[in-house]
Amino acid sequence: MILGHAFPPVVEASSGPRAIRQLRRLNGHRGELAERIVSCFPAIEKLRFVSSGTEATMSAIRVARAATGRKIVVKFEGCTTAMPMGCWSRPVPV
Repeated sequence: MILGHAFPPVVEASSGPRAIRQLRRLNGHRGELAERIVSCFPAIEKLRFVSSGTEATMSAIRVARAATGRKIVVKFEGCTTAMPMGCWSRPVPV
């Protein structure tokens, strides 16, 4: 966040028609990219593109819980930049 939140020139550049065309073009290539990734890692059964670290973290937690049947997830302090609300509650010392 070098430029700060909602820096006007960045917002203007990323919300115009040109930015929308570029986003559509990138989205159109997701299938090709997915095929290339799977060809490099054949064990991949499902692939999901996400927009943020938070979204990736939440997806990983859902997959881990579904695969293991466990509800508890251990998080080591200082090891993630993604901070989903309510996901990383800190225990209160007794």
